[in-house]
Amino acid sequence: SATTSTTRTARKRSSLSIVKCQDNECTIETIRNGQIQEHASGLFKATRLVFREAPQAIALFVRRNDDFVRAKMVELANWLKYYLYDVELLVEPDVHAQLPQFSTWRADDADRLCDIIDLVICLGGDGTLLHITSLFRRSVPPIVAFNFGSLGFLTPFEFSNYRKDLAAILQGCYVTLRKRLECVVVHADETKTDEHFTVLNEVVVDRGNSPYLAKIDCYCDGTFVTTVQADGLIVATATGSTAYNVSAGGSMLHPTVPAICFTPICPHSLSFRPVIFPETSVIRLQLPSDSRSAGRVNLDGRRGPDLQASDAVIIRS
Repeated sequence: SATTSTTRTARKRSSLSIVKCQDNECTIETIRNGQIQEHASGLFKATRLVFREAPQAIALFVRRNDDFVRAKMVELANWLKYYLYDVELLVEPDVHAQLPQFSTWRADDADRLCDIIDLVICLGGDGTLLHITSLFRRSVPPIVAFNFGSLGFLTPFEFSNYRKDLAAILQGCYVTLRKRLECVVVHADETKTDEHFTVLNEVVVDRGNSPYLAKIDCYCDGTFVTTVQADGLIVATATGSTAYNVSAGGSMLHPTVPAICFTPICPHSLSFRPVIFPETSVIRLQLPSDSRSAGRVNLDGRRGPDLQASDAVIIRS
């Protein structure tokens, strides 16, 4: 029978544990309501996710405008219903219109999705996964990504093995914990409110539609670093280091390296090279008051706010 769109109330998430191992020592962290406590010091050679109880709510995300992938999602959903029996399966509201047998959420649930969903299954490419992470304002549930895209940097699982892979994952699996960037756009015009965003790959400040080079004053932890004259500037996570950042000549980082990439796009300079900052850094990019042109912020490949003279973008891990 068809299931109508429901408003879900915040509930206690299914209990999870993270087991982090370094050499012969392991620590166990209990995840309370989906919140993973991050430690600034030390890298762990192995991180294992353990479901102490079966997920109660699983969100299914599918590549857009692809009937073949959507059919595969229905196949996977039928198996999950058989394997977990009483699990609730959710899809995005616009997908729910075509697949009313699933549950969904309302627009006013957006700020508490991480309190609703225990596990995410992605059927798509890297773009689909970036879209998923943009929906979660705070923590992101564990994501299992099946590759239906072109590159598949972030979608390592093959759909042909989904029964075996999901059964193993629900028994406990190794995971990669990935950092995101928080971005705040501060407008010099006091009539505009600050805008907050979260990205997995990168924040790009560029010249937008202007034919002039972008001029950007750069600060790290409140200290002036340099003024960049370039087509733009990329601030990327370790995950995003293999995306736009590497195309612009930046360094590739392992996703667990605690660092932020700082890479100019076609700088008007013979000496400006990419820089790596520690992940504890707070980076401020500001258009100077005498800037000849406006700028633009792009967030994981999506167009963000336009910038005027004296506007700033504050970025932290």
